[in-house]
Amino acid sequence: MQELCQLETRAFCAERRVERPKRPPSSFFDDRGRRNVETSRSRSAAATIAVGTASNWPPWGPALSVPLPSELAYCSGRMVRATRRQEAEATIATVEAAYDLGPTDSDWFPRLLEAILPLLDHGLGAGGLIAVKAPTPGPPTIEATHVASGPDDVIARHIAATAALPVEQTHAQTQSGVFIVSDRTANHPEMLETWRTFFDGAKDAIGLMTVDTDGRGILILAPTPQVVALAPSTRARWEMMAAHVASGVRLRNALLQQRESETSASELPHGAEAMINPSDFGVIDAVKNAQGNDALRALREAAIRIDKSRADGRQEEHTDAALAEWRALVRGRWSMVDWFDTDERRYVLALPNPPMVPNPRGLTEQEQQVTAFAALGDSHKLIAYRLGLSRSRVSHLLASGMRKLGVKTQAQLVEKMGALALAEYQQRTGEG
Repeated sequence: MQELCQLETRAFCAERRVERPKRPPSSFFDDRGRRNVETSRSRSAAATIAVGTASNWPPWGPALSVPLPSELAYCSGRMVRATRRQEAEATIATVEAAYDLGPTDSDWFPRLLEAILPLLDHGLGAGGLIAVKAPTPGPPTIEATHVASGPDDVIARHIAATAALPVEQTHAQTQSGVFIVSDRTANHPEMLETWRTFFDGAKDAIGLMTVDTDGRGILILAPTPQVVALAPSTRARWEMMAAHVASGVRLRNALLQQRESETSASELPHGAEAMINPSDFGVIDAVKNAQGNDALRALREAAIRIDKSRADGRQEEHTDAALAEWRALVRGRWSMVDWFDTDERRYVLALPNPPMVPNPRGLTEQEQQVTAFAALGDSHKLIAYRLGLSRSRVSHLLASGMRKLGVKTQAQLVEKMGALALAEYQQRTGEG
């Protein structure tokens, strides 16, 4: 009976493979997606979205329960683990979900969790939260939480566990990439033991953490029954996924602000600065910063690389190399995103999506970006990937930026950028 159940589960997982978008993202579900939801609804766990603020902590209370299609299936309490091919599919699907313009703002996060779930879940549940961290130590503002599988309170438990830890330690967690509780508490084993008291049967947790330069971030988390150990290549893959998720969150917020203000910096869809036809990668139109020949060449080359990466990345032997070619931004400014017109024709848009950074006088835009990410603890390699620059260019920009700021060490840079961020935060909020 158990073998039969496992066979049925594998067939279900294979049927649910995520494919490249073929329909306009104006509709939340296409025909395939609607059938998937109806098929999997009986298998899905209850999902929760909750909103809270720093003054309303923890953010329990009234919540909206919504069904979430789940990639998980259990047989006699045992979860069927994803194959390497399914992991490759899920990796690319996660990056695609980060930039998907189709889901509504409330549906985007559940869809992202659905895409990454095969990489995470160890049978103890999985979920995530979106939060904004102020420059000063203290609890973040929780914008949304969502439970993708397992117990309804899996994220609530993690939030409660984090609240029980020293705030100066949790506030200092700013590095994007794979999130492993035993790693993050390696210098404070007592913190790991405290965290474990909030989870039955969990020794550790694995997930993805993003922190952007404006303090907004995402944490996706799944408790594990054993301590997690990952190979360096796997950690690098998680870092790249985190860079794309952070870029996708930033893009969502920018487009939301654009809709709310009813203004657009461009006549192209979603305020794009260039539109590319993916059939021949010819540039259909370009405006503003994308008009120069050098910029157009960079955008066209990026569109070609991304299209190839999406196809090659679903083959497990090519996933890491393909993902390495798919940078989170082009030249620190553009995200390359699919868009469909009303006739379902696909185009690639170059959407302006630069990181929001403190604005010290005398620094160029790219120097500001590089110094801001360096202050978060990102490596030169990760900064280069996040911005779509070369590592040598990042090294040069960081050196020149630090010289202009009058700092010589990483600690001095963190202090300087922290003071700038705090000043901007106080000016924006009227505090201080």
